[in-house]
Amino acid sequence: MSNRPVPLLVARDLVKAHGSTPALRGARLELAAGE
Repeated sequence: MSNRPVPLLVARDLVKAHGSTPALRGARLELAAGE
């Protein structure tokens, strides 16, 4: 078992582009309480 805190916010497979130029693809973010 892990002592890792349960995330309050999870974002997966984020994508961002500037016009037709990809800047971010497949990013993931997890935030736990206090972060």
